[in-house]
Amino acid sequence: MAIEQISLGIENYKDYLLKKWYKKPYVELSNDLKIEIDNLNNTRMSFFDFSYLNGKRLIPPLPPPPPKFDFNDEDAEEV
Repeated sequence: MAIEQISLGIENYKDYLLKKWYKKPYVELSNDLKIEIDNLNNTRMSFFDFSYLNGKRLIPPLPPPPPKFDFNDEDAEEV
């Protein structure tokens, strides 16, 4: 039931954007505009089962540090 309501909300938002931006129903749009609207409102949803974590917190790894540059005054450009 929740997924149905979320999908309905996305479709309603798509209809709202169509009326506001193009003042046309979806079926009257060009293929390019249909693609643009569909890309903004992607209705694919994914659900994953994280129950095996039993409330444990996931901590993502830190990104690598930025590279170090050997910079000296001779390398500088005048602006």
